[in-house]
Amino acid sequence: MSVAPFPLPAPAQAEPQDWALAVPLYLTAAELEALEASAPAGAPDTASRLAWALRQQDPLRATELATAVLARTADVAAPNAAQQREAARMQLVLAEAAVHNMQADEAHQRLAAADAAFVTLEDLRGRSDVHWVSHYIAADHGDGDALRHHLQSCATLASEIGDERRVVFATISLARADLFRDVAEATRRWQPALPPDADALGEVEAAVLCDFWGLQQGLSSAYTPATEWLLRAFRLSRQTGQLRRAIALAANLGFTYSNMREHAHALEWHQRALELARTAHWPAVLSMALAQTGELLHRMGQTGAARELLLESKDLSLPYPNSRSALLALKYLGRCELDSHNAELALAHFELLRERALAADSRDMHVDASLGCARALLALGRPAPARDAALQGHAVLQTQTEQAALVDLCWVLADIEASLGADDAAVTHWLNEALRVAHLLAGYRPPAELLEAAAARAAAADDHRRAYALAMQAGAVRQHAFDDQANLRAAALHAQHRNERDQAERDHLRKLAEVESARAEALSALHLVLLQLGNIGQEITAELSTAGVLEVLRRHLRVLVACDALSVQPCDDLSPPPEANDSAASAAQLQACWRRRAELLLDANDCQVPADAGPQRIVVPLKVNGRMAGLLAARAPAGEAFGEQALLILRNLCAYGAIALDNARAYERLAETQNQLLQSEKMASIGQLAAGVAHEINNPIGFVNSNMGTLRRYVEELLRLAQASARQATQDPALLALRAATDLTFLSEDLPQLLDESEEGLARVRKIVRDLKDFSRVDQSDWQEADLNTGLESTLNVVMNEVRYCADVQRDYGTLPPVLCLAGQLNQVFLNLIVNAAHAMPDGQRGRIDLRTGVATQSGRDWVWVEVADNGSGMTPEVQRRIFEPFFTTKPVGKGTGLGLSMAFSIVQKHGGRIEVQSAPGEGTCFRVWVPVTGAGAATG
Repeated sequence: MSVAPFPLPAPAQAEPQDWALAVPLYLTAAELEALEASAPAGAPDTASRLAWALRQQDPLRATELATAVLARTADVAAPNAAQQREAARMQLVLAEAAVHNMQADEAHQRLAAADAAFVTLEDLRGRSDVHWVSHYIAADHGDGDALRHHLQSCATLASEIGDERRVVFATISLARADLFRDVAEATRRWQPALPPDADALGEVEAAVLCDFWGLQQGLSSAYTPATEWLLRAFRLSRQTGQLRRAIALAANLGFTYSNMREHAHALEWHQRALELARTAHWPAVLSMALAQTGELLHRMGQTGAARELLLESKDLSLPYPNSRSALLALKYLGRCELDSHNAELALAHFELLRERALAADSRDMHVDASLGCARALLALGRPAPARDAALQGHAVLQTQTEQAALVDLCWVLADIEASLGADDAAVTHWLNEALRVAHLLAGYRPPAELLEAAAARAAAADDHRRAYALAMQAGAVRQHAFDDQANLRAAALHAQHRNERDQAERDHLRKLAEVESARAEALSALHLVLLQLGNIGQEITAELSTAGVLEVLRRHLRVLVACDALSVQPCDDLSPPPEANDSAASAAQLQACWRRRAELLLDANDCQVPADAGPQRIVVPLKVNGRMAGLLAARAPAGEAFGEQALLILRNLCAYGAIALDNARAYERLAETQNQLLQSEKMASIGQLAAGVAHEINNPIGFVNSNMGTLRRYVEELLRLAQASARQATQDPALLALRAATDLTFLSEDLPQLLDESEEGLARVRKIVRDLKDFSRVDQSDWQEADLNTGLESTLNVVMNEVRYCADVQRDYGTLPPVLCLAGQLNQVFLNLIVNAAHAMPDGQRGRIDLRTGVATQSGRDWVWVEVADNGSGMTPEVQRRIFEPFFTTKPVGKGTGLGLSMAFSIVQKHGGRIEVQSAPGEGTCFRVWVPVTGAGAATG
């Protein structure tokens, strides 16, 4: 019965939103790469799509993904149709894995669950794929009828939904399965219906079509075209993720080369099949590869190695005793033992093969089993049962169109009759029957040994003419065999040479494509890097603080460039940076880069190298318009070097970093100037307020002080009068009572003391007002000579309320010359230092503050120094490095602005001086302010 042609598959349509509605059976390598690249990470269907695509390319990963998807779906209380369809397809993935791992029960359970879900969802494509996976089970069991049923069902269901690609794929697979029953019949039936050209198909369908024609040519003994078809099918199968097909194709290539007597090439392909099968860890497929490799080794005379592989194949196929691989293992084991003269063991293998071939309805294996039993029994000296076995095989062959095995059966029957002592006529009958069948087979030449046996029988019967003819024919056959072997070898070499040439050309084209692809990827990667650098540049230049710029720069550098050590440090044209803390570069290297204003590229020995030599250490100046803003140092991981892209990233980020640092410094200077202006305005306002308060207080204090002098005189006069009156005698009762009630003596002593205390209080008020006026110096906004001891003392009096409750103050003032300065601003410096010293005392503990002053000569100039020391909590080195940064504070929120020491530093710098600090945690802090006696011009000039 012929089969109607079917149309070629239409181009793939765009996927619907639910990918499982139009999922392809297999993906090409390019499609898989595109899927992995385009599928968004974490997308709900990404894992399931990859699991389906990778079920043969990467079975372990596919199984993990499918299991995770099923677990996720199980947590959904009421999954929608798309989620149910996705879960059913993941059951198919796990079912196929179970089939290949010979876990039959699990495979059937998962297939049943998937099919039930697809039936409920009315998903015919899913049901078609259930039959596709099920055909593997039938193939492994050797159940030909079930295999054809599943393939037919797969094609029928796919046809109902118009999935022409699945129809083509399943139909060609069905045709391929028929080749094992009867090559000639299958070719006659299917050839008109199959697509005429594999190039018109997609890679997935082309792989199975090339597989069909390669197998058909090989079974028809057309070995040279068979290798071409099989090689093409192998490449396509590998490219489309059909690993099981690729393994079978590699084995069939080995079998074909073996028939061409090219055992080296045959062994190479069998070993490739074996390697792929072992990599996949699929017992059924591995069993087939082991059987075919074992048979090749047997043909090559390596019986021991062959027996080991065949026994391993037999053991692996125990779960599926009727599978094709199990039958082949028994057949090849029987032949191996028979050729090793182990006839008893060979008979056991062939009898088991016959039993299982009957169960699997594998007629070719049934014939091979009967022939093997006959030969083994004959070798054991049991010709009668040997004849029964051979006749049984002969009867089976009468129903087959393939008659090649009939020659061997008739020949062995002739040997059996001779062993039974039959007359020459019976023996000659079977020999002639063997020769008759051989002559009827197109392209078949009888073996020389068969012709020689027939010639011997003819000579024994005195038919010398026939004996001579047969002998001559045997010689011709031997010559033909020799010529055929030579031709086969030449053809094999030619085919191998052509295949190698084609492979070399493909490799060359592939390499060109890879180079072009790599170039495109490099350009794309470079474009992405530049875009990323642009975004990072915007982020860096948006930072308005030096610390923020450095933090963003370090963070992105560590992500984009692999390095063991990285250092980014600010500096300027006058102040080089200190040595990097993480050994990215030495102090000498940093100094060299700072001096030269040029990058340093160093190798592992710290010798300068060009950029294309792969530097392992780099030091880059961060410059803006020739001004130094900082230095970057980086060291590559051990044994590695910075490549072109890493250097590009480093240089670009350095350019952005330099601009950002320059902007941040300008902004910080502006902010500091604004803060100083604000503080100056505040101090001016405070000074004006203090002057006003002092003026308002001075007026009443002036007349109170004047009145106090008058009051003292009046009190003294009244006291003298009262004392004089007390000395006079009187008899006036009222005066006597008044004298008794008044303690004139006490009044005479206490009133002067009260007046003294009041005058002392007034003096203190006058001093506070004078100190307040001196501290604010509203009348001294220009540079003037001032006594810093006086300024320090007046400042202490102003802040005494902050100090008296937490510390004792010890003074050690030296004799100071007048200093040309802005006294009010220096008083502000002293105020900040004294207040900070008071705040440094631990809670609940009374401390000590030392105020010291002195004069020193340095570099030919006279300097005055003022020192404020405390025995408080002290500072760590990290804090000391940042105390002069604007807005940096260690005080609780709301207790400090972080501007006090920053302003003090700026004021002292304005005076051409400097501030030194010494501190240690738990040991207190000492600030020493140095100011030139002759003012800023002398200090900086």
